[in-house]
Amino acid sequence: MPPPDEPVSRGERAPHTRTALVVDDDPSARLLLESLLARSGYQVAVAADGLEAVVQFAAHRASMVFMDMHMPRMDGLTFCQRLGTDAR
Repeated sequence: MPPPDEPVSRGERAPHTRTALVVDDDPSARLLLESLLARSGYQVAVAADGLEAVVQFAAHRASMVFMDMHMPRMDGLTFCQRLGTDAR
């Protein structure tokens, strides 16, 4: 693990780091938000649609999710409904 003052690359998890999940089918929007969050000290997981988000959320247990509501395969609202169902 890198020291706390060094950035953590995708896939690694620093101790006591909050994880954000960024979900958007627009690669530019994903990259912009991912960069801003990483510079603010967050570990960032990304997904291109709701189906990928389900997998990434399960893998990282993100403490926050930034999501486009209109995406192919599974939209943001369906993801949120599924997340609520899975939590029960």
